[in-house]
Amino acid sequence: MRRTPPESEWLTLTYLAAMLGVTPMTVWRWGQNEKLSFPKPTVINTRRYWHRDEINAWMRARAVGRTSTAA
Repeated sequence: MRRTPPESEWLTLTYLAAMLGVTPMTVWRWGQNEKLSFPKPTVINTRRYWHRDEINAWMRARAVGRTSTAA
C-alpha cells in the first residue's frame, strides 16, 4: 500500500508530477524556466527531491491575483 507523504516531507519527481497533474518532463521544463521560479530540487545520492512546503508556497504564489470567472 502506498502512503501519502505528510505535509513536511520530501517528494520524489514521480510523486511531485502526479501531485501537480503533469508529467515528469513538465516538472523538468518548469525547473529550466527561470521566469516560473520553480523550486530547485535537493540532490541526495544522485536523486532529486523537492520539499512539499516549497512546492505549496510556489503554488500559492502562482495563484495570487487569480480570480474565478465562473458565476
